[in-house]
Amino acid sequence: MHSIQSSYMLLTTMRNEKEMLTGLFDCVLCQTLQPVSWVIVDDGSTDNSYDSAIELAEGRRWITVIRKDQDSTRSVCKIGAALSFGFKKGLGISSSSGTHPEMTGILDADTVVDTRYFERLSNVLAETPRAAIATGLISTVGGLATESKPIPRGCARLYVVSFLEEIGGVPIAPAYETIIEIKARNRGFTLVIDPQSTGTHRRASSSSKDTTGYRNLGYSHYLVGTDFTSFLLVSISLLFRYGALGAVAFAKGYFGARRQKQPRIDDPEIRKYFSSSLRRLVASKETRMVIKSLLRGSD
Repeated sequence: MHSIQSSYMLLTTMRNEKEMLTGLFDCVLCQTLQPVSWVIVDDGSTDNSYDSAIELAEGRRWITVIRKDQDSTRSVCKIGAALSFGFKKGLGISSSSGTHPEMTGILDADTVVDTRYFERLSNVLAETPRAAIATGLISTVGGLATESKPIPRGCARLYVVSFLEEIGGVPIAPAYETIIEIKARNRGFTLVIDPQSTGTHRRASSSSKDTTGYRNLGYSHYLVGTDFTSFLLVSISLLFRYGALGAVAFAKGYFGARRQKQPRIDDPEIRKYFSSSLRRLVASKETRMVIKSLLRGSD
């Protein structure tokens, strides 16, 4: 499907990330395998993140900083919407320049990775049959999380472009990375974890910001079709991992969406996957991995 160290474009979304940008740029500029293009999407910053990114990108024509027009998309879909926007822009830029990257990297603005991160992931994708997604192990600092154990989060990944095009690009939906994983498995593709590729995700230390994240996670669970029994199981998992604050915020988000009678995701493939989640949770290791991925999405 692809050759070792194939080219990739990189996507980053940011919102009020001014303090993180210097570290982010240092991280990308030090990568041993550089992206052929880097699209940074400002998604409604109210500080001067956009101007700071423009300044840091000055003189580097392969970096594009753009603003996404604000719309009425639900807040839990905002990251997916911004990445979908960036993915389309990135493909357009690549087509115009004749680069045609075979892979797309995603790196959150609040995440830094080791210098060989994307080189290693590129090699892992090339060497693993039917691999469509590669990720490393990312630690969390700050926020409600009391453990720093590295896990494969969605904030720093590499995707095969042809696979993303097959599923229609980055989903404009809650828990976009989980939906991508489900679609990959349904098509016989695999997600590969490289334990040598590491990084750090920097969470906000403010408890109010943390609870907003868990509330959005609960909201997302309702929208993707998680049934009530599975909601309880995830709540218990959150309680043990992060304490009552995260679990309560998660419950508020789930019941808030239910009370508002928010429309659930209209993708039949995803609704079918979650329709019998209790049986799947008990019987399927694969689905337990999906639930863990949803939990990682709150980090």
